[in-house]
Amino acid sequence: MQFVGIDLHTNRFTCCYRGEEKEKKETATFELTAYGMAQFYQTLTPETYVLVEATNPTFAFVRLIRPMVKEVIIANTYELKQISLARKNTDKIDADILCRIIKMQVLSGEQAVSAVTVPPVIIQDLRSLFTTYRLYRKQTTQMKNRVHSLLKERLYGFTQEEIFGKKDREKIRNLEAGTVMAFQINQLLDNLEHMEVQIDKLEDKIKEHAAPYMREIRIPTSMKGIGLTKTGFNGLNAINIPIIAIIFGARVSTGLLLPILIFADILAVAYYRNHAEWKYILRLIPWSVAGFGLAILVDHLIPVQAFRYVMGGSIMAGLIVMVWTDIRGKSKPPPSSWWFSALFGIAGGFGTTFGNAAGPIIAVFLLSMRLPKNSFVGTTAWFFLIVNLLKMPIQIFLWDNISVRTLSFGLTLVPFVITGAVLGILLVKKIPETAYRKVIMALTLISTLLLFVT
Repeated sequence: MQFVGIDLHTNRFTCCYRGEEKEKKETATFELTAYGMAQFYQTLTPETYVLVEATNPTFAFVRLIRPMVKEVIIANTYELKQISLARKNTDKIDADILCRIIKMQVLSGEQAVSAVTVPPVIIQDLRSLFTTYRLYRKQTTQMKNRVHSLLKERLYGFTQEEIFGKKDREKIRNLEAGTVMAFQINQLLDNLEHMEVQIDKLEDKIKEHAAPYMREIRIPTSMKGIGLTKTGFNGLNAINIPIIAIIFGARVSTGLLLPILIFADILAVAYYRNHAEWKYILRLIPWSVAGFGLAILVDHLIPVQAFRYVMGGSIMAGLIVMVWTDIRGKSKPPPSSWWFSALFGIAGGFGTTFGNAAGPIIAVFLLSMRLPKNSFVGTTAWFFLIVNLLKMPIQIFLWDNISVRTLSFGLTLVPFVITGAVLGILLVKKIPETAYRKVIMALTLISTLLLFVT
């Protein structure tokens, strides 16, 4: 059994060798060339354990030597700094420390350092592409800021948006700003436009390499949409939820999504807690519970697609009635009959139990009540928080769709939900009352049409 610690640099590497029993060590330095690697390979055996510190060339180096040895561990740089007590660091000392650590770890069976995972080559390539992409983006921003600064020096009132866009650049090029200023601006804009072309090519290459991982990419993207839905844009879930259903399956997705939806509801309630219209919530909740019971009773009797058609037709009819009422004018009071609340409450409870599809149903009901935008969002948030909490026992005990595994997976998506929630709050503030009502109606219409095609 042989133990090797390697201090790796960009053009050479130093190795420290130790045996299983004797404390005698040997050190050697090799050039990071074909000849140097060939010399190093001759020192390895199938019973060699290697520890190498994580640096820029480490992954490629490890791929070369892994087939020749028993095990290669890439050590976390920060952990090694905490372990090492050497005041003076040289290549030989660092290699010796690594060698001692790997020997102690293997012989004692206790983990001294945690291994850095070596990602597949395609993931390494994607990381490399994204690093270049960030560099290009940073450079384009710097060039745009420099153009803006030059224009401000001469009191030209171009905004950053005009410079960041492309339609006003020709106007900027033709300014009478003097030869030195014109030279700088034209050179910066030439480089900027060249860089933008390269960014487009780089984006295409990233999409090409990321194609096998689109499933993983769509999940966090959909989580942002859920946060956005809960803090003001009811209807987007009809786009996000089918994506998750396609990836994980319809039944499994309902259990996976429910804790995430509840977390998003809590975020929305925390912000809009004082804007709820409780009289409408109290009208809907009892009938929604009845909708739960109906969904459980007919669970195995109604095909999912037939359910979608019935639900979509009902929402569409409600939308038509609501638009017709709006056209007639606001003089007539909102619907107050018990059967109106019962119809939408049962449909909402039924829809949310089967496939988290109650968003457009409740949107039509609350739009019919002509609530201001903050009251609309606050009432929706409280209603769905209560309903989703009531659904938890069904998912856990009756359908067995929620487990420690699904909850753990949901925790990894929390940052994306928070991002979407914050974005929703900011957008609601920006949109005027009348426009907001039209946006919600449009999203509800789109989400209803998606019930027929997804």
